[in-house]
Amino acid sequence: MNHKLLLSIVRLKAADDYQLGPDSLVQAGVPQGKEERLTLPTSRIFPGADHDCRVYVPAKYDAAKPAAPRL
Repeated sequence: MNHKLLLSIVRLKAADDYQLGPDSLVQAGVPQGKEERLTLPTSRIFPGADHDCRVYVPAKYDAAKPAAPRL
């Protein structure tokens, strides 16, 4: 059997069986962040290949402060 085909079958089955754990579910008292949608500029290398991406912004994020300490 072709190994690439076998890996594809395993991935598809795993994606169907995945269950979120309790830490991944909405919980009372925990601030909700938001998802920002960004549209990336049209590719100069692959004309017509437009892309959207999404970035999760935590509820306590403050743009006036660094998101991470500098090392």
